[in-house]
Amino acid sequence: MYMTMMTMHLDVCSMLAPLIVGVLHSELEQQIIIYLEDLVWPLRDEISATKFVATRVATHLKHVELPSEDPSVVVSSSSAHVLPFGAL
Repeated sequence: MYMTMMTMHLDVCSMLAPLIVGVLHSELEQQIIIYLEDLVWPLRDEISATKFVATRVATHLKHVELPSEDPSVVVSSSSAHVLPFGAL
């Protein structure tokens, strides 16, 4: 009788084990996905901000007159004011 109950217990365990492992694997996978999304979200914001700035700079550069490449034209260096990096 004890051996029969033990065999039934092992049969039930062997049937449930794959289900339990599958559920645990799925939960772990979900936790990893949530963690990675939380980790990557600030990077998405940075990329979005960088694209915005790049678009603004590109728009500004379309309206800037470039100096002539003709060597007879003198471009005064005093007319160009350059700010140090980070001074904006």
